[in-house]
Formats: sequence, C-alpha cells, structure tokens
Amino acid sequence: AMRRLVLILLLLGVGFVGLVAAAHHDIGPIVITNEGQQKIVFLFNEARSVTQPGLSWRLGIPVIERVETWDTRWQYLNTETQSIQTRDGEQLQIDNYVIWRIDDPKEFRTRFPAGAADAKKRIDRIVRDDVREVVGRHTLGEALMDERKQIMREITTRTQSMLTDFGVAVADVRINRTELPAGTED
Repeated sequence: AMRRLVLILLLLGVGFVGLVAAAHHDIGPIVITNEGQQKIVFLFNEARSVTQPGLSWRLGIPVIERVETWDTRWQYLNTETQSIQTRDGEQLQIDNYVIWRIDDPKEFRTRFPAGAADAKKRIDRIVRDDVREVVGRHTLGEALMDERKQIMREITTRTQSMLTDFGVAVADVRINRTELPAGTED
C-alpha cells in the first residue's frame, strides 16, 4: 500500500513537472506569463483571453488554440532629427524620444498585425507630427526656454490621446536636442 502511494505521488509529481515544462513552451493547459508580459490566447485564431503575470489555464489543444506573447514593459523610441519652423519663422533641428508600452495587447495586435516594427513606425510618425504641430505654434524663445515644459506636456498629452486607440500607453515625450541652423546661430 505504501509503495502504491509513493508511486502515485511520484507519477503526479512527474506529470506536474511535465505540465510546467510544457507551459514554458506555450504547450498544454497551463500558461505561464512572466512579469512584463501579457499573453493572448487564441481559439480558432480569435482572441479569447489575455493573461496577466502568473499562471493561467486554457484548453491546451495546439491545433485549435495558440498563444502569443507581448512585451508590456516601458520602451524607449528615439526619432530622427527633423526641421521645424517656429511661429516667428526660425528653423529648428529637433530630435525627440517617446517612452511607450503596449497597454491593450488585443487592440495592439488588431492595429499592428505585423508586430512591433509597424507600431514603432506609426508611433514615430504620430510623435513627430505632434512635435511639429506644437513647436510650430510657438516662437523660438518660447520653444527654447520660456514655455519648454508646457510644450513637452502638451506634446505628451496629444500623443497619449492619439495612441490610446491603438492599445499603446505613452508615459512621456521629450525633446533630446534642439539645434539652430548655422545662419541663425550667428
């Protein structure tokens, strides 16, 4: 009787270890989601659920169900320098960056089925347009000193509202560097 109990416990332990090992490869009924990740569970190619960090259950039938992993940590995206004309006609060379992350993996995947590379291009375009729009409404002095913090807040707020519908959260948009063209510096 004791041998039988030990054998049953051993088989249960091996089975559990097997399930956990399979879960690390997104196979089987257990889904393990690490910190900084969310996983979308698809049933017949339709998003059924989004997991949070920890253990989750699913059917675990590879033919009809699959799992995609998405990074939900904050990411840094630096943009190329662009020339922006201020309200008083001065040309500035500005490069900026944005801190962003995937907030809603289902919506993000719907908007960017090709993945993060397409998302980065779209985020870059939206941020660049917002920087151009907001800086262009201010004078050179305002953009460089007087209202710089207010300008950064406005750009961040605009970008946040534009990207929310894409499943993207924006923490901050900042100008890295502002340079004047050679003629203006003199």
